[in-house]
Amino acid sequence: MENIEKKEQNTQFDGVLAAQQALNKSGVIIKDSIILDAKDENAIDNAFNELFGENGKLPTSARFAGSTQSISMPADITDEFDVTIEGTFALDYKVSENTTIADRENETLRTQPIKSINASVKVPVKTHFNNKMYSMNLNVTRENIEEVKALLKNGTAKATTTHWEGLPPRKDGSLVAKLVLTPINAPAPKAVVTEEASLTA
Repeated sequence: MENIEKKEQNTQFDGVLAAQQALNKSGVIIKDSIILDAKDENAIDNAFNELFGENGKLPTSARFAGSTQSISMPADITDEFDVTIEGTFALDYKVSENTTIADRENETLRTQPIKSINASVKVPVKTHFNNKMYSMNLNVTRENIEEVKALLKNGTAKATTTHWEGLPPRKDGSLVAKLVLTPINAPAPKAVVTEEASLTA
């Protein structure tokens, strides 16, 4: 009897999730692409200013939504591997107003819906791990802008993977990989030439 009730509750919650998904399909405010060439530094800087700048198209209050990035790339790889991009590519971006009516923790309908502005920016890249190449979407956020720009300008970067929180595992039980570019190291401080040193030189 308990199993039947639980199954009915799950079916009802599936209906809530489906309603939420349908509701948010109409919430798209902007959806567009900027076509860029890898290593075109000026165009890359201009594109990022257009999106993330002070008066950019992405609201400063927007939450950056993630999405699946790879069908088969393993999750939680701690050894660095190469990420590359070349030629012409599309920097895809979307801004939408989302309404959350599902309480996932309790699997019920929320009494008070939550509204938020979500942004998504992604760029297609190739990753190279264990002599295999994978096609992935690299999600761009305000936190990794400099690393992404460096990748686009240089054509290559180093990365690891973590996994997407909240996404169910694949059918084989493995987690869905999230690509994480290695942070850019701060430049080493320049040696200061003192007056004393210059006198002895």
